[in-house]
Amino acid sequence: MMASHSSTQVAERIRELVAAGHHQVYTVRKQLRCFVENKLFKSEGLPERHNLRFFPTVNDIKSHIHESQRALGLTAKTPE
Repeated sequence: MMASHSSTQVAERIRELVAAGHHQVYTVRKQLRCFVENKLFKSEGLPERHNLRFFPTVNDIKSHIHESQRALGLTAKTPE
């Protein structure tokens, strides 16, 4: 698995979203925000938006999506 600042729950949620067919970065980001706000911290204080463990950057999300696609065998093979 890749090194990441994201929490284990956030990384797992990205894998679940990719497995469900979500590959657009901004769609995944929106779903992650809902997940963090409504599931992880439903009854607790919400972390700051600049907390990268729970609100990864667009580039971090792209990396997680790509890694998840590779792990799930969803990446296209490049022609030789």
